[in-house]
Amino acid sequence: FKRVIMAGEANPPDVSFYFVHWLTDLAGAVPNPLDGSERLVLGFPYQVLGSFITSFSVLSALATQTETEVFETYLESYWRDAAPRLRLGAPPSGEHAIAMMRLLCQAQSTEAQESVLAAWEKLSADDEKVLCDEMSRTGIADQHFRASAQKRPGGPAILVYYSPQLVRSLTPDSASQALAILAEVYRRSRKLWPLTPLERLDDDARTVTVRIDQIKELKLEDIRAVYSDGNSWLLYKRNEREAVVECHPIDYLAELHTNGHQAAVLKLWRKRTGVAIGGADPAPT
Repeated sequence: FKRVIMAGEANPPDVSFYFVHWLTDLAGAVPNPLDGSERLVLGFPYQVLGSFITSFSVLSALATQTETEVFETYLESYWRDAAPRLRLGAPPSGEHAIAMMRLLCQAQSTEAQESVLAAWEKLSADDEKVLCDEMSRTGIADQHFRASAQKRPGGPAILVYYSPQLVRSLTPDSASQALAILAEVYRRSRKLWPLTPLERLDDDARTVTVRIDQIKELKLEDIRAVYSDGNSWLLYKRNEREAVVECHPIDYLAELHTNGHQAAVLKLWRKRTGVAIGGADPAPT
């Protein structure tokens, strides 16, 4: 999108108009015009609509700023807007800053946001490091977040598709487990795509997508229940640009490997204290 803006020499009002048009297009997602309009007006979550509208003034800056600068400005603006309601200070800085701001934005509701911030303080050191590292990668050469400097730069950046839905589904009751599951998805994804200097990657290979459609709206007990039935959550690399989390019998992993596909088991079956899900640690609680 940024390349299109640059090629067309778009100005900020042009970009703002595009996103307003994008919002109204949501009503066209349902073929029947009346049903589509009803869904947009009555079924669109208020928090999401508010985020859309708030983002317009920030996104218009894409005409003059980099994608990373615009995204970081939006995250900081979102944090400041939430600060009075959640009794927060100024936007954070340091290696944890971008991850915390992104998770706050994903949680959306006050109750979910409070639980995510509390859960962050209880994260294992390994899970915290994974989230800090992976959620602050830009996937764009020579672009870095000001607030969170990368100690180990590289890519590809990992986009966990439907991450916000997963966070909201498991909060507030299972917020700690939501962050641990998200960290496990990032951790196993990085095994499938080892960290590589961005200069050695093609432009279209600098960001990969990991789809978590099958777990995005499940409760914690439903996510863990598959293991007792002889199944497992597998992270399966479909191609060089995409992987997907799917439920399969555990022996399906061997079949994938035999056929030359890369896959990994997501270790989400145990509740642990002060340790990453899937890591070496004390006995489960």
